[in-house]
Amino acid sequence: MFEKIYDRWKSEARAALRLVVLAAACAGAAAIALGFLCAAAFVFVLNRSGPVDACLAGAGVFLVATLILLAAYAGLAAARRREERERAAADARSSSALDAVVEGPNFEFSTETREELYYDKERLLANGDRWEREIARNLLADAPYR
Repeated sequence: MFEKIYDRWKSEARAALRLVVLAAACAGAAAIALGFLCAAAFVFVLNRSGPVDACLAGAGVFLVATLILLAAYAGLAAARRREERERAAADARSSSALDAVVEGPNFEFSTETREELYYDKERLLANGDRWEREIARNLLADAPYR
């Protein structure tokens, strides 16, 4: 159980780190390139049209660059959210014996032998099926207080 959680955490951390590094590299490269382009455009427009038009042209370049970077980031974030939804759906579809471990209203266990307390997958699933309706009813009754 913990191995699955650890693997998921490691995968998510790796993906997040990749996004941060990619965003930082893009931001750095874009800043340098835009700096040179803006300086050249500013000097060109300044010599042709004057200081006001040069400033407006520089602002336009920065606005376009910002919109492009925002679109790229939004695309990456949407892809990450889609992957998380797909992973959650796959986890919900997969069933294991651990999913059948439920806390039912029966807290007292008394058996004749110790072996009766050992549960395998089939017994766990049967236990979950047996208490499923009762647990759902209890959760529904407790919902206003959660």
